[in-house]
Parts: sequence; C-alpha cells; structure tokens
Amino acid sequence: EYEKTYPADAPNEGMAPNARVWRVFLDEAAADLDMVEHTRDTVDVILVFAGLFSAIVSTLTSQASAALQPDIAHVTSALLTELIQVQRAIATGSGLSDVVRSTLSLASPSTTSSTDRWVNAMWFISLAFSLSTTLLAVLVKQWIQAYVSPTSGTPHTQARIRRFRYMGIEKWHVALIVGLLSSLLHLSLFLFFIGLVVLLFTLDITIAIFVTIIALLVYTAYALSNLLPVWYPHCPYRTPMSTYTFVIVRMLSPGLRNQWQQLRKPATPTAYYASVIWTASSSLRNKIRGATRQITTVLTALISTAEKISRYLLRSLRAHVKSKVDLSGLEESGEGAGSCVEGGLEKSSGTGHAGLTLTLQR
Repeated sequence: EYEKTYPADAPNEGMAPNARVWRVFLDEAAADLDMVEHTRDTVDVILVFAGLFSAIVSTLTSQASAALQPDIAHVTSALLTELIQVQRAIATGSGLSDVVRSTLSLASPSTTSSTDRWVNAMWFISLAFSLSTTLLAVLVKQWIQAYVSPTSGTPHTQARIRRFRYMGIEKWHVALIVGLLSSLLHLSLFLFFIGLVVLLFTLDITIAIFVTIIALLVYTAYALSNLLPVWYPHCPYRTPMSTYTFVIVRMLSPGLRNQWQQLRKPATPTAYYASVIWTASSSLRNKIRGATRQITTVLTALISTAEKISRYLLRSLRAHVKSKVDLSGLEESGEGAGSCVEGGLEKSSGTGHAGLTLTLQR
C-alpha cells in the first residue's frame, strides 16, 4: 500500500524537489488540520460568549453610569424652588436678600457615592476585557486562516513553507495566546460578579447574599479545576490556566516534580493487562479478539510470576529472615513469554513460569 501511494524515487533522487519523502511529509503534516480545527472551535465559542456577555454588560453599564452624572432632575427641582421664592418675594414686596440661594447647579461637584464608583469601575473594566477578548479572538482566526492558506510549488517547496509557518506558530506562542483568551473572559466575568454583588448589597441584602454564595461556589470550583490537576496528574479538570500554574508550582516545589516523574516510568503488566482487556471487550472483529485473548494469557502468566516473587519476599521479611533469592529461573520464564509473543502468540503454554525457582535460605 505504501509503495502504491508513494512510488519509489529514481536512483540518487531521494532528496529531489519531488522526492517521495516530501510527499510523505506533506501528508503527515495534514494532522495540523486537527490542531487548527480545535483552535477554531475554541475561538468560536469564545467569540459567541464574549459577544453575548458584552451585550449584557453594556446594557447594565448604560444604566449604572447615570449615577456618575449630576442628577438633573434634582438640580431642576432646586432651581424651580428658588425661582418660586423670588417671585413670592417680589409679590409681597419683601427683599430678595431673604431668599435662600440654591447651592445646586449643573456645574456643581458630583455627589456620587463610593458604591456607585465601585460598581461602575468593575463593570466598565469587565466590559473592556470582554471587548479586548473579542478583538484578540478575531485576530487569532485571521492568523489561523493565514496558517492554512494554500501553497504551491513542488512538494519540497510546500514542505519548507509548512515548516516555516509551523516554526512561526511555535516561536510566537500562538497557543499561549489562545489559552489566555479564555482566561481574560474568566477575569471579565469575575469583575462583573464583584460589581453585581456590590450593587445588590445596596438594594436588597437577602438577594445579595444568595448571589454572593452562587458566585463563591462557581469561582471556588474554577480555582479547584485549575489547581487539582497540578497535584493530581490523573485529574481531568484541566483548563489552560492549569498548564501555566503547573509550570510555576513545579519550579517552587521539588516534590511535585518527583511526583510527575514517577508517571514517566514504564507501565506495569497490570496496566497493559487492563488495556488489552478493554480492546478485546470493545472490538467487534474476531481477529482482534483472538489476538488479545492470547496476549492476555501471556500477561496473566507474567503477573502471576511477579505476584509469587512478591509473596515470597513478603513472607521472608515478616519472619525477619535473611533471604537469598535465586531468580535464575525467572530468565527462562521471561524467555518463554517472549518466544510466545514473537511466535505469533499461538501457544500460551510457552510462558515457562513453571521453571521459576525461589530458594529461601536462613
């Protein structure tokens, strides 16, 4: 199949512009489309959420910003009261000096409360972050479009262009920027919650308490989803911030570095056994089921051999007896299991674990 898809090159043409290696490279590089589609989906979700969120915040800020402006109705009422008093003084013939002058005017200093300032500050900053996220998301979509734009020329030229673009994506940390987009949106929502809670405490204390509890629960879950994968590598609650948090914490905590290094060790036979069992139970093809059944037999023998070794060692330790373990028979067991696998897994009896000898000497 490979030879049909990629015909062999002529002698001394292995690195020519139209050589087979470049065609293979371009086909393998098509996997970039999966990365691009994933990035596009992420950016599209961010754009939709940021657009809806910006519309909501804009509506609320347009109403809340009125508290930062002079109260025109109050100023007008005070001036009308003063005008009536002047007319009354003229009608009665009393002096105008007795009329109390109003201290309010459109040029008067603002009497906005600190609560109004906090609410407007939080909401306007939230709106700024949300709109900035939208702009950056649009830019990222344009970058992606430029990355996957069609190329022309020989396979060698196209391969060089693809490599050139990929190195640019890596060097300029486009993936990091995409991850920061969601973080900016999360920060925007957090600031909006702060402003909302501050406003509600001036209106109704009961509603404010309920909203505060909801906000605390949501952002506690958000903080845990960022921190748990750092200490528990198998935890699936991962966000873009989890990666950056892990890098920072790993530099500060040597113990965390050792914990992650343990995961890089080869998998135990039990882990292989579980994978094979899953393959056999999930596959609908008889060939795969037959192969996995034979592999399962080999792994079962290996696991039982390891368990026997552990059991004998544990007994000797419990009895506080100095033990000397002869594992020469284990080599025969391993060779038997290896020959079983190499031989096409036709005979599961080749494990040879019966030749294992363990000698405990006092």
